Amino acid sequence: MVRAWRSVAVGNLISTSSLVQSGARRVWGPRTRSEETTAMEPHRGGRGALKVGLLAAGLLLALGPVAADAECTGNSIVGVLTETIERVDFVATDEPSDPVHRVATAKEVGTLTQGCGSLAFLEGAVKVQPVISDVSLATGVGPITGSVKFYPSSSGGGVLKGTLAGTLDFTPAFSGLPFVNVSGTWIIPSLGVSGNFAGVALLAFPCAAPTGFCYIDLDNPGEVVPLTIPETQPAPLSKFVVTLFN
Repeated sequence: MVRAWRSVAVGNLISTSSLVQSGARRVWGPRTRSEETTAMEPHRGGRGALKVGLLAAGLLLALGPVAADAECTGNSIVGVLTETIERVDFVATDEPSDPVHRVATAKEVGTLTQGCGSLAFLEGAVKVQPVISDVSLATGVGPITGSVKFYPSSSGGGVLKGTLAGTLDFTPAFSGLPFVNVSGTWIIPSLGVSGNFAGVALLAFPCAAPTGFCYIDLDNPGEVVPLTIPETQPAPLSKFVVTLFN
């Protein structure tokens, strides 16, 4: 599955005229967001296969820590952020066993809600920019880092700066499921507060909704949620749903 995906992304959708030499590495790109959505669409066996994939994904995610109606336990808070891809390059390496990486720079904006315990004070807006990821197309896995700005509602307009670092795992998407796993650690140095995070990035896929795209529904396995008009502008956006723990 990974090889087929890589063949579509690199072989068919990127012309050889866009290949440029950069030192010992060759770079495909940059890509637009609409091209990225098309390039990342895995091969599927028709509507039946997609329906089965959505059901499986919904069941898997319903068991995870990101359900919207989860009870407040421990020290945690849930973030929902939409992602805008600013640049994507497909970069060739010198390793035969790991020949191409997807290197992306993005911005994520959203809110933190359902704060529990010591993290309840972080409820409010949140922005992560830049978000930089470097994912191997051979393994589907790679590092992700970001600079975070928290805007707690309780702070009266104050800003808390932090960072995150972790792992982005595209293997579900390579298998035909419309989500990517993400996990790692975060820290707010000025407060000496840190912890872990885990969740998913929901990938938009074509459906019969008015906007033409849907996400899987984390609360109802097998169901879908249509994208809103803003979520399709300028192209369908990915949506991160993550839980921060302390």
